[in-house]
Amino acid sequence: MLARVLLAVRYLLDRLSGPRSRAYELLALRRRLLAEARPGRASPAEEQLAARLRELRERLAARLGQVEACAHCVPPPSPGWPGGQCCSAKTEGLFSEHELAALRLAGTTPGHLRPPPGEHRGCAFRGPSGCSLAVAHRPSVCVGYACREHLAELRRRGDGPAIARLQDELQMVFKRFVAARAARLELTLFDELKAGLLEAK
Repeated sequence: MLARVLLAVRYLLDRLSGPRSRAYELLALRRRLLAEARPGRASPAEEQLAARLRELRERLAARLGQVEACAHCVPPPSPGWPGGQCCSAKTEGLFSEHELAALRLAGTTPGHLRPPPGEHRGCAFRGPSGCSLAVAHRPSVCVGYACREHLAELRRRGDGPAIARLQDELQMVFKRFVAARAARLELTLFDELKAGLLEAK
């Protein structure tokens, strides 16, 4: 009950401080996050992999540093907005159910999902100065993605191979997380079906 009240309050605050479209997307996202298993309600493997994903996101972001390519790939009508075409995607598409499940288990709460000021252009967290989320609370797909221009810049810098290894590890650990989550959900469904059959007898 309290969680629903807090979501409603956050929605009103978002609505007062920004566009209706972004406030609605944030409300839907926070509801979906709360629907995922919280720490202590998933398998130990899921929790370990979710923690590893958070660590890898932070390591990768630190290694990437400031990337010039991102600030130059946005065509009109979004001139001057850092974060490229990848940040122009819809919020729901970037925060898949698996991404939200991993974030929830690694400690992300609705309170961490804070929007930027200004207009709503693409992802709800894309603002005039980049992403408003701390790296720990961003989807792995956002931190690990690199477009052609981004990769070319990393090659010029000379640290492309080291970053590619971190990207590969992030992708591999995310796949393992998805598999561990699917196994738990399948087992839960099986247990529920078995309990239903026993009750029907």
